[in-house]
Amino acid sequence: MNRPHVSRSPRILYYSHDTYGLGHLSRSLALAKATARRLPRAQQMIVTGSPVARDLGRGAPVELVLLPPVIKVGPERYAPREPGPSLESVLALRARALLAAARRFRPDLVVIDHAPLGLQGEALPLLGWLRARRPATRIVLGLRDIVDSPRTVRQNWRAKGVYPVLEHSYDRILVYGDRSVYDTARAYAIPPSVRRRLRHVGYLGRTLPARSVELARRPDAGRRLLVTAGGGGDGGPLFDAALAMVEAGRLPAEDRLHLVLGPLLDVSARMALHGRAAALAQVTVTDFAATMAPIWAATDAVLTMGGYNSLTEVVGQRLPCLVVPRTQPRREQLIRALAFEQRLGGQLRVLRPERLSAAALAEALETLPRRRGVRPPMDLGGLPRFAEAIAELVGEGREPAPRPGLEPRLTAVGA
Repeated sequence: MNRPHVSRSPRILYYSHDTYGLGHLSRSLALAKATARRLPRAQQMIVTGSPVARDLGRGAPVELVLLPPVIKVGPERYAPREPGPSLESVLALRARALLAAARRFRPDLVVIDHAPLGLQGEALPLLGWLRARRPATRIVLGLRDIVDSPRTVRQNWRAKGVYPVLEHSYDRILVYGDRSVYDTARAYAIPPSVRRRLRHVGYLGRTLPARSVELARRPDAGRRLLVTAGGGGDGGPLFDAALAMVEAGRLPAEDRLHLVLGPLLDVSARMALHGRAAALAQVTVTDFAATMAPIWAATDAVLTMGGYNSLTEVVGQRLPCLVVPRTQPRREQLIRALAFEQRLGGQLRVLRPERLSAAALAEALETLPRRRGVRPPMDLGGLPRFAEAIAELVGEGREPAPRPGLEPRLTAVGA
């Protein structure tokens, strides 16, 4: 797998299958932006099934190719997001579109996000074509630190033949996590021959400078509480409990609650939440925020589900956090939240979803610190380290200062 490869303007393709939430595409965009800073002349493409790619990708230095979206409806069960065609026909179209995009783009390096085979194996034709027709192209698997429980992942990977694909198709596996928090290779029984190509690059978070922490502190007693559930597709129970806490008079009068609903929350649920919030002076609501930076700066504590992007962002911002993790159809969020709780102590607390209620939220919030914490005791340097790994793989040297971000070109497939 040590094939020589040098390109002065490397072409990098990211595949992000995206079936639920915003996490995969958000992560791919963050990686592409970090790579653009390290390799300003790189040409980059993201092939994604996200239904909100146009909104999230605005201003990113990439071309976006949009696949027909599907949605996760259960453990390893999917359905087309739009009624009409069968799942099989949509998956076949997606696989053809992914391969066609790669043939047109002629990548020097391909990053497969999270799913080694792609959604239901849709990346296998691409992997086969790359090895047969473009053997110099480097292929990288990007894994978040936790996929699911070790037993579940090992069973699924054995049943689907993932381990041989890891062995023979991937030049490098980059784990977006800190091995001291969660040893991904050990948890998922990745064989020694593959572990030699695996690297934990750190969490893809952004640390908050100490000066910013000081500026964020205020002398008054009231807290600004943020409630977020990522894309919001299954955030209804968290938003409902937060509003019920205010309606029951359980939130101190000087505190304020800000809900960011996310673009994937059901329309009827969204309207109902807006109606309830309109009657509550302590509550404000934002439907969707393409960038969270101003919101983080105006926040003192966070109530959130346990998605990878949300938690790493909260930890990087040093914000006190109450996590209500998803436990179905995967236990990924619960495992990560408990690991972070153990590492961060009282700065982050976990409330299991079966205990979620207005009273439980109010009681848990009382236990959170009232100030941002110290620098988190975990590696949050994944973004620049990923970009450096990509630069090494394509044989690039140091580059001049980065150019400004470009408006992405959009290509819709099967729309």
